[in-house]
Formats: sequence, C-alpha cells, structure tokens
Amino acid sequence: MISTNIGLLAVDSMRTRAYLSSLIENGIHLKEAILLENGSSKVPSSNNNTSLFDSKSSALEMLEKMRTNVTTLETSNINDQQVEKTLINSRIKLFIYSGSGGAIIKSNILDTQKQFLHIHPGYLPDYRGSTTIYYSLLQDNSCGAAAILLDKNIDTGPIVLRKRFDPPVDWNTIDYEYDPYIRSQLLLEVITEYIKNEKLPTSIEQNPEGYNYYIMHPLLRHLTILSQTMTFDTEA
Repeated sequence: MISTNIGLLAVDSMRTRAYLSSLIENGIHLKEAILLENGSSKVPSSNNNTSLFDSKSSALEMLEKMRTNVTTLETSNINDQQVEKTLINSRIKLFIYSGSGGAIIKSNILDTQKQFLHIHPGYLPDYRGSTTIYYSLLQDNSCGAAAILLDKNIDTGPIVLRKRFDPPVDWNTIDYEYDPYIRSQLLLEVITEYIKNEKLPTSIEQNPEGYNYYIMHPLLRHLTILSQTMTFDTEA
C-alpha cells in the first residue's frame, strides 16, 4: 500500500465511504483521520448497497484496513474547538474534507494553517452552491465535479482539478451512489498526481463573484429524475 502524508477530516457518510473505497482499491494509505460523531454511521441501511464502491464497510473499518491513525471526536460540529485543537496538534498539512452536507468551515478551522481538499459536486465556477448536480443535469445534461482548496467563501477556493461526467444510467441513484462515486474518481486523480509529483496539481484561482445555486426543492429534484424517464419513453 502506498503511504501518503495526507489526512482525512470527515463524518462516516456515503461520500466518505466512496473516497476510502477508491483509495483502498488503488493501494493508497492515509496517514491520519479525524472522524466526527465518534465515527458513527450516517448512512441509511436502505442506501448501503451499491455496485460502484464499497458502501457496506464503515469508515472506521476501511481506515483500520489502511492502518490509518484515527482520532474520533464526539462533536458533530466541524467548527468545534475539539476539531480545531486536534488539527493544530497534527503534523499533517493537507486534509481531505468530507463533512456533513451543508456544513461550512469557519475561520477558526481555516486558521489552523492546514489545507482542506474538498470535492465539490459541480463544474466550477459554473455551478457553485448546493444540489448543483441536479441543476447541471437540467441545463447541460451532464454532471461535474471540482477539487478545490477551501477558503472563507462558498465554493470559491482555488480549483485544483475539475472534470465533466456523463449522467448516470439510473438517475434515481444520484444522491446515494453516483454523486459520491464521481467525486471519489476525481479525488483519486488528484491524490495520484500528488503522490507522483509530491505536490497538488497547479491550481486555478477563481473570481469570488458569481452565481450561487441554492438547495433544490425535493419536488423539483423528483421532476428532474422523472424527466429522464420521460425522455427515454419519447425516444422509444
């Protein structure tokens, strides 16, 4: 297994499991991990059976397989002083970030002098904000992901790498399977480059001004998924 001087700051979610599954499959080992909520699972049992990555193994189980040094914290707040203190005491400079959806890292965490690598589910800077995978499907019939280094604003950090993906075969799998999967594939590309060159790919600075998408209403999300079925019916 390839050892890296990279850490993980995360909750045990489908996204985290997709990330770890992809790294393990490619023989990549993380040095440290900080898991919130004592590493307890946030994955509904109905959603833990996918074909694209190992979603059944918990984050703790996969990190144990990697032989990663794991710190579990009781807090669910990414900006908690426990998190800040643990980061300050760590020698790791680069952390993969996989926190709860909608959580925003505040200045006390950003000021720990660590870099936080986040895989945003949208092709930046075109799709900033929330549920952008649905907006891009509606407008472009494609998905996207962008690896960025987090800064004080929402989705405006330097772009390390970005990529467009074809839509999933089954749009019903977007939230619990396809979104985590395409993010994990982009993360793997970034980490592979990091290992090869001992540094991240050259980043592209973003203009902080621009349009932010807000959480799409569940009804509109449902209609987006239905639009795929309607398209297939028309083509048939």
